[in-house]
Parts: sequence; structure tokens; C-alpha cells
Amino acid sequence: MARLYLQLAFGSPRSIDRGVISAFTSHHRDRATVAGYLETARRLIGELRDPYMLERIEVPVLLVWGHRDRLVFHQGAERVLQEVPGARLELLRGVGHCPQVEAPERVARLVLDFPETASGIRASSAIRSATCSASRATPAKRAEPHV
Repeated sequence: MARLYLQLAFGSPRSIDRGVISAFTSHHRDRATVAGYLETARRLIGELRDPYMLERIEVPVLLVWGHRDRLVFHQGAERVLQEVPGARLELLRGVGHCPQVEAPERVARLVLDFPETASGIRASSAIRSATCSASRATPAKRAEPHV
């Protein structure tokens, strides 16, 4: 399972720490489990074709995508870019499905700089807005973190 995951999820599989791969694949114990996940995914494809109401998005959007993503092709960002005013795509060359693992410094810099560069919104107002929105939201159940 680890070899397949390495090939599908990463642009440069040899550069990925084996511990990261173990963490990602530990819940995929055998081929039957993976086959079950894939069958579920196939059944969801129809529902995922148009799941979002992009016209309702009123905040800046940053899409960070790996150029070598073999699981979700970066061309899928086109609809978001077309329908969300000011949406921005950062396509990371040589990176696969997990840019936060393959290029953590680049992703962190993009995320940290985004409020400053997004349609003139200053970081402090974006953080204040997010904090206010979060305080009105109903708290969700805490889930175990996924690596």
C-alpha cells in the first residue's frame, strides 16, 4: 500500500520520510480495505461533480495545488477561479497531492502571506473576521488529527 500511495500522492516520492508514509497508510492494512474505499469513492463521484455553491463565497480564496497531483488534477481549480472573484491558484511545480508535506515552507509562506495579498485585505482584519465567525459557529466534535 505504501508504494502505491507514494506514487499517487507525491511529486517526488523518494524525498518523503518513511514515517510520514507509515502515518498516512497505517489505516489501509490490506488491498480489500483499499478496494472498499475506492468503491465508496466511485459511488460518490456523481455527488462530487457539483457539491459547492461557489457563488456564495464572499471571502478571498487561495488554492494551493501540486502540479504533479495524480489524485485531484489541478485543472479542477478552473471552476473555482472562474466563479469566485479574486480566487488565486498557486500551482507548486514538482509537488504532488500533499503540498503541505512536500513543500511545507512554501505552503506556510503562501498561507501566512495570503491575507496581505488577497484583494487588499489586511491580515489583522482577516484574522478578526475569522475569529468573529468562529465564535458564532457551533463547536464541532473534536476529531483525532490526521497526518
